[in-house]
Amino acid sequence: MAITRAAWQESLLYLAVFVLPWALLNPALDFQFASDDRIMIVENRYMRDLGNWWQMISTDAFDRTIEGFDYEVTSLVGHWRPINKLSYLVDHTLWGPDSAFFHATGILIHLGSGLMLVYLCRSLGVPRLIAGLSGLLFLLHPITARPLGLISLRADLWCGLFSLATIVCAVKGELDAGRHKLSRGLAY
Repeated sequence: MAITRAAWQESLLYLAVFVLPWALLNPALDFQFASDDRIMIVENRYMRDLGNWWQMISTDAFDRTIEGFDYEVTSLVGHWRPINKLSYLVDHTLWGPDSAFFHATGILIHLGSGLMLVYLCRSLGVPRLIAGLSGLLFLLHPITARPLGLISLRADLWCGLFSLATIVCAVKGELDAGRHKLSRGLAY
């Protein structure tokens, strides 16, 4: 079965929206652990064992009394981010305490959001060039790329990815149901 020209162009669109930002954002791989990264990852002894997953996802991110820190904090921050913390635990289990891999995971989550945006645009009939430029602008804009500098801001990246995934599901559901005018109105 031959690949059509349109399918080839669509594939190149997604490839370009993945590869170009990866090349431009990968200097973040050289960043070290900083500020809250040290508290939530480096100094957290529960991070060293995947068997501690429940303690990791069921507690405040800064609760040093529960999370295995050597010193006590008198108040909690109220920063409960289970998916975020579980992703840190998986990164640490797979790659060890190397900050480059933690940053790579953040970049991949961010790239997923950009690809999700391109998919949303294409689902709504936006031309390839405009959809691609929208994805690139989203991925490379300083406001959306800022969380890549600090691993502890990964929750912002997850929020972006899940928000876009929710919008894509809602729009696709509307389009599949034949109510595309409503979806286009909501998306714009």
